[in-house]
Amino acid sequence: DLLPVGRETALRSRSGQWRRSIDHPITTGIPFDVLPQTRHTVYPVEGEVLAQIGRSPLLVVQEGPGKGRVAVLSYETSWQRSGSHSSGITPWLEGDSCRFAYWEYYFSLFAKALVWTADKPSPVALADVNTDSPDAVAFALENSGPAIEAKVELTVSDDLGRTLSTGTQSLTVAEGAASFSVPLADDLPGGTLLVDAIVRDSQGQSLTWGSAMVKRPEPVRIEQIQLDKMSYNADETTHVTASLVPAQ
Repeated sequence: DLLPVGRETALRSRSGQWRRSIDHPITTGIPFDVLPQTRHTVYPVEGEVLAQIGRSPLLVVQEGPGKGRVAVLSYETSWQRSGSHSSGITPWLEGDSCRFAYWEYYFSLFAKALVWTADKPSPVALADVNTDSPDAVAFALENSGPAIEAKVELTVSDDLGRTLSTGTQSLTVAEGAASFSVPLADDLPGGTLLVDAIVRDSQGQSLTWGSAMVKRPEPVRIEQIQLDKMSYNADETTHVTASLVPAQ
């Protein structure tokens, strides 16, 4: 059969959180945990599940038929359900409250799926992203060709959409296993940070890319905010009292 899923069993579902099921060239380097919840269509699985949305499959792939590859994404792309005249290719969100550019990670996932299904991999692949340390993010690479001189474009931002730092690293990607690390400066704020890396060759062409979500310690958190009045007139000064407590 052409598709790695059967006919849909549920046309509408509640929004669910995305999460990675297994490491794979499509899912490695996608910060699933920080992406907003979306609705989806439920399909019986006949292929390999790479990611889930709640308890349902989000991303299902298969090798074949023949020499082909197929990937199915189950998120809904319109308030009228996927397949309507107004559908796009990225998820439709209901009551979006995210303040960072989450859609860039949808495009990243979609691009990785296109590369994998086309079976046109770069010689340099992103093998792993390690966020165990609060002080750095480690990116592991695998190079199936000769050594390559590369540059890594780096961006660190927060979940409010603020770009906190940018930079580049020169890197010799040796044949076989290679790696690079992104230090997280002490003056970066606590909370949720997003680290994006694009590895480019000497001609500026993208070799591979990936992102990571990091939780940094927060020294304090806002427990309560109080205003001195219920309402204000135009040009009136607002007095705000904020209560801070040590973060756990």
